[in-house]
Amino acid sequence: MKSLLAILALCLPILLSGCGRVAPPPPPAPYTSSTSITPDSVKKVSKPIELKVATVADYVESVKAQKGKVVVVDFWATWCIPCRKNFHHLVEMHDKYPNDVVCMSVTVDDLKQKDAALKFLKDEKAEFTNIIAEDKNKFYDHHNFNGVPTVIVYDQAGNARKFNNDDTDGFTYEDVEKHVKTLLKK
Repeated sequence: MKSLLAILALCLPILLSGCGRVAPPPPPAPYTSSTSITPDSVKKVSKPIELKVATVADYVESVKAQKGKVVVVDFWATWCIPCRKNFHHLVEMHDKYPNDVVCMSVTVDDLKQKDAALKFLKDEKAEFTNIIAEDKNKFYDHHNFNGVPTVIVYDQAGNARKFNNDDTDGFTYEDVEKHVKTLLKK
């Protein structure tokens, strides 16, 4: 019994130390961050990518609605290898000039190819207005060109300049961007 009392005598201060008032937890430390939030560090929220069937009149209204801005329209098709190879330049332009340039695409694929065209647009992350021509020949006639690839750049007043392979030397997206930069300086 003496040994039990001796053990209790030794343990009693330890057991009693947990009793009584409990000190409140220390206040949380102020929030600090070693990284700052910049436009580049904020994750871009993806917009749904759609492909709408449109007539020439619908297309013209879409472009007119952007008056005061530079508009770049890429005419393309899933069966056109140069179109597919260079389409990423339109997406890059959209990302590079988000507040100054409106990018659009018009595919001249047959309507039965709509799913394939939409898949391509999603793979390319084409988060801008995308149209599939209801009648590609009417689009060709409206802009007086024979095929794709073709890019049309509208200035702030709605005047168009066409870049396509009907031109003597053809074109590159460097030519298109150079023209866009000239328009943006005005």
